[in-house]
Amino acid sequence: MKKLFCAITCGMALQCVSGYAFAGVRVQLKDNDGTPTSEWMRLEFKVVNDQPTPYDLTNTTLRYYFRDTSKVWSTALWSFLVNSNPWNASSITASVAAEPLLQDGWALTLKFSSGTINPNSDAWVLVGAHNETWKTNELDDYSYLTGTTFQDDSNVALYHGDERLFGPQVFAAPLGNRSSFTVTSNPLISYDNRKHYSSDPVAAVVPVAGGSPVLYVATSTDLYSPTCGTNWWPPNWFQGPCGNDWPMDGIHLYTTSGQGLANTQWTEQGDLLADNTIAPIFTLQDFASAGANVNSQNMFAPDLQYVRGQNAMYMYVPMPGTDGKWHIGTASAPINGDGSFDNFTQSPQFLGLNHGPVFNAPASPIDPGVFLGMDGSGPNADNYFMLYVDASAGQVDTSVGNLSMALLHPDMVSGDYMGKLRFAAPYSHYSPLTNYLEGPDVAVMSTKSGTPYYYLIFSGGGGSSLIGYAMASKDDFQNDPLRSWNFKGWIFQDLGTGNNHVNLVQYNGKYYILYHQGSSDKGNHRRQVWAKEIALVDNPTNNPLLPGDGEIVGVTRPTSASLDQLGLYGSLNGNTTWIDRTTQYIRNAISNDVAWSYVTLATADTYKEGEGIYNRYLTKGSTNQEWVVEAVPQGTQIGSVTAPANAVRIRNMLTPDKRMTCGAAYNSDSEGTNFGLFNNSLNSTSGNQVWIKEPVSDAPGAFMLRSMWNNNSNTKFYMTRIAPGQADTYCKATVSTNTQRQKWFIE
Repeated sequence: MKKLFCAITCGMALQCVSGYAFAGVRVQLKDNDGTPTSEWMRLEFKVVNDQPTPYDLTNTTLRYYFRDTSKVWSTALWSFLVNSNPWNASSITASVAAEPLLQDGWALTLKFSSGTINPNSDAWVLVGAHNETWKTNELDDYSYLTGTTFQDDSNVALYHGDERLFGPQVFAAPLGNRSSFTVTSNPLISYDNRKHYSSDPVAAVVPVAGGSPVLYVATSTDLYSPTCGTNWWPPNWFQGPCGNDWPMDGIHLYTTSGQGLANTQWTEQGDLLADNTIAPIFTLQDFASAGANVNSQNMFAPDLQYVRGQNAMYMYVPMPGTDGKWHIGTASAPINGDGSFDNFTQSPQFLGLNHGPVFNAPASPIDPGVFLGMDGSGPNADNYFMLYVDASAGQVDTSVGNLSMALLHPDMVSGDYMGKLRFAAPYSHYSPLTNYLEGPDVAVMSTKSGTPYYYLIFSGGGGSSLIGYAMASKDDFQNDPLRSWNFKGWIFQDLGTGNNHVNLVQYNGKYYILYHQGSSDKGNHRRQVWAKEIALVDNPTNNPLLPGDGEIVGVTRPTSASLDQLGLYGSLNGNTTWIDRTTQYIRNAISNDVAWSYVTLATADTYKEGEGIYNRYLTKGSTNQEWVVEAVPQGTQIGSVTAPANAVRIRNMLTPDKRMTCGAAYNSDSEGTNFGLFNNSLNSTSGNQVWIKEPVSDAPGAFMLRSMWNNNSNTKFYMTRIAPGQADTYCKATVSTNTQRQKWFIE
């Protein structure tokens, strides 16, 4: 085990040279208590001087290496002897600190500030490290030796200043976190984790026969210079060494085969550098042979596309050429059976297109978005298409806009211009959709019922700070791929970057939106990648009281009367801490009043404010209607009662620290007392925050939600809608009239 761990450690994060580095001084170790699984680590170290001359302990450091960061939270020095005599304990300090070597690389460090070891004598110290909930066996420690008598331990390092005297030589990596990383919350790709700033995310999914698919995410890289100071916005930031207006060079690539985006292992692809960071998969220099201007610091938003017929991943990257025009560089990599790849190969020429009249205008084409037409018949099935921006701001003919589409050839590196993309009426001449757009991309995603749609996502609105989306059905796209797009609304407004670039992807049954935001303390040009799970409306029967099938939940649907109300962003705008979220809607079973039947948390943008819970229509589709139903294991003690089967807690996505609560008496009516239904801080012993799902026979799939509050009484309280056509929802005893008011679908 020790040799294996040494090999892993040395090979990945440490440079190790076992054995003695300076004959005459060595370290011995014994386990004082002989119980490596106790809550105390009691280690006795002996520094032995075998030299014929004294050894000065001043500026000496001893390091004992272990792996689990959680197992030590305090240290203590119990005794300290030099030359068999007690010594002033103030001359030595003990600490436990992370060594920036591995994600689990830590050291117990002893630092000596004074003392002299006589010839053929020693300095002896007993140190303890404590954790009341000991979790990891000391036998897994790299430096541990079994035994209660002193033994030479060549895996304990001894340094005098920077000179290694004994044990493994360890050079700490300065900054990087290596190729593998795990994230639990946003940003998905952060500077703290990857040691570079990332923007313009794009995703592609590679299917794996008999296994989990592999998700690829590529980003561009924001450059920065420490000499630019703290002013990260024009005009000062762009002067001198601070680069041009958007200094960018380098494409980073990440992969995962986990079930979601968060709480799973990610790998950054690329070469490991000396500082333990990962090199970009491409830089401008890699496209020099194609004619890239390698000194331009303009390597903009990439695109990824898995080409199933070739079983290869293609990458498309916009960049300026030495001819003064913009071009799209291409590269491809064969995909292995497990979804991985070996190497990307750059094409020797830029993407070749038979294009429109403004193609290669200054600062265009940029932001390619490649997608596959759905299976089927007709000229537009099973072909690959590319959207791109073909004119700069100020050069746009607003009567036609500046989004173009091309049909790619089977070689995936050439194609034919098809024409300008237009939005269907009544949005054909809507100025925010024709006056400068960037970041176009198209994803094909299917609803839970299995209906697939094309989703066009883009930046628009004059300053490219609005993120909007449009949809097209399979048949509409087949009939007219340029004019089949129905604008559905603005997903985001400005997120503090001055622009944005967004991507949609369906992965392992979930839907995600990827985007970037400026670093809060460094400004727009130091961006990080964020992710949010979204939901699609599943309305296969086209119920007119619900939003359209496939629409993104939480986005306000525009109407002809609200076209110019750019403040209609729905509820998705802004930060979200969590990346993954499994949300559901809670709908009342009154079938003839479905539009007003969705349980909703009152917020400032609704006509009921505070922490109340009520019912309203789903059309606005905001996050305050998204609920997470958390199972409470049967037998869990909740205060004085025990949770039965089918017990749950219910939290809203806006308030992760609170739970739906059956509260105090509010008012009364002819059916009895109404108890308030509201949000309250999580209390693990509170029965009024636990609900029992009781199936009902007359509404298949529905439940009555009974509060565990007053559980031992004959009177039970249920989530109750007060009346059809009204929004108020309470906690109430069983009702005898219109009993559907107490039945709920969780969907």
